[in-house]
Amino acid sequence: MLIIAELYGVKVLDCTAETHDRRGMGIIRDGCSTDATLISDVRYADNHQRAFADATAFKFPDLNDVWFRCAVKLCIRKFEHLILTGKSLEDLCGNTTKCGSTPPRQRRRISTLPDDDSIIEVTGRVGVEDDSTLYNYAAQVSTSDKPTTICMSKDIMALGSAVSATV
Repeated sequence: MLIIAELYGVKVLDCTAETHDRRGMGIIRDGCSTDATLISDVRYADNHQRAFADATAFKFPDLNDVWFRCAVKLCIRKFEHLILTGKSLEDLCGNTTKCGSTPPRQRRRISTLPDDDSIIEVTGRVGVEDDSTLYNYAAQVSTSDKPTTICMSKDIMALGSAVSATV
């Protein structure tokens, strides 16, 4: 018997770094960084059920919160499963990235993602609660009402300075 978790993985399409009122910039497009000084290209776990990107800590001037908003898509993990799902080759989780030449950093674009049930919006907030003490990180999937929150000291955040998009 095939377990659903063995069938599907995730693919990161686009991510933006935004203010609370959705002003911001695109930081990942088609799984590739738009600015390598801010964030790395997306990497995946072997089973394609987790996606990661390393980032330099940053924030918008005069604001304490940065919202990370990513569109992720379900993908089929194995070629043999395409027949079971009726999907096409473009729905396979890719083992290689097409990242190479990094385009210049651009402002956030209006979402032009296709109307697809397999696309999920994931949102996370990184904020400075008290400039000298704590950074706060909260993440949620767009269908969830209760975000998960983690607090860490500024020193630990500076050492880690990595943001992981995990689904």
